[in-house]
Amino acid sequence: MSVKQDQRAERISGDDRNDLNESVDGIGRVERPKGDERFRREQRLRSSQDFQRVRRRGRHLSGTYLSLSYARQSAGSGAAKGAANVTDGSVRSVGPARIGFSVSKRVGNAVTRNLVKRRLREAVRRRLAGLAPGWDVVLTARPSAASATYQALAQEVDHLLIRAHLSAHPAS
Repeated sequence: MSVKQDQRAERISGDDRNDLNESVDGIGRVERPKGDERFRREQRLRSSQDFQRVRRRGRHLSGTYLSLSYARQSAGSGAAKGAANVTDGSVRSVGPARIGFSVSKRVGNAVTRNLVKRRLREAVRRRLAGLAPGWDVVLTARPSAASATYQALAQEVDHLLIRAHLSAHPAS
């Protein structure tokens, strides 16, 4: 192991690795998440029609940094890859919860907007397993999100999801 690798290993202490819930190899690279922690394509809201549907027909909650809109997935929304839900004799297909992000130019320049989007994606990615299936969610960043820390955004995501009854408890 070289001197630089030793210095990197000292900077990344064991406590920090546990906080990240990711392991660091000998070179100092962080390993990619495996399994259910990935933010898969079927868990993302991608079409502008779906964003519009959620905003127009869904419910809305607001916080200091974020606004949350959510609606049940429609039959033609492309989320019908999940298991079938049988109620009242009808079969309705329920997919995983899908989440989209909207960060407008009012939040800041491109660098700031991308930072906010990365922080929101990470905050949501860690909570995907606990989300109720069959819902489409749009998180819209307010201009105050530009100055918010990751912890503040993650706390607000937890708070809004619990208020919307889409998550049972905050992620650890």
